[in-house]
Amino acid sequence: MKSVWIGVIAALTLSAAVQAEDVVEGQALYQKHCAMCHGPKGLGDGPAGKALKAANIAEEIEEHKGDEAHLIEEVMEGEGAMPAWKGVLSTQQVKNILAYIKGIQ
Repeated sequence: MKSVWIGVIAALTLSAAVQAEDVVEGQALYQKHCAMCHGPKGLGDGPAGKALKAANIAEEIEEHKGDEAHLIEEVMEGEGAMPAWKGVLSTQQVKNILAYIKGIQ
């Protein structure tokens, strides 16, 4: 029984480490591809975003809570002035960006 718990704890620790790495990657990707329009916290207040009326990603995440697929589709296909990121970002990378934004709210 003790070895089962050790395995469970190890799996949870590994899972948390992977998630932390995902958020770190999300931050780097966000800074590179998103912050210029969406601003430092995803509020749509970046230098280019003001003129383009960039979406407040934090509000979008809250509005579509539980429907991550919708948010990913918006990013991949583009919406409004935002270009499609399909072919530039993978679905996992978009998930990592969303995880980063959730973490800074």
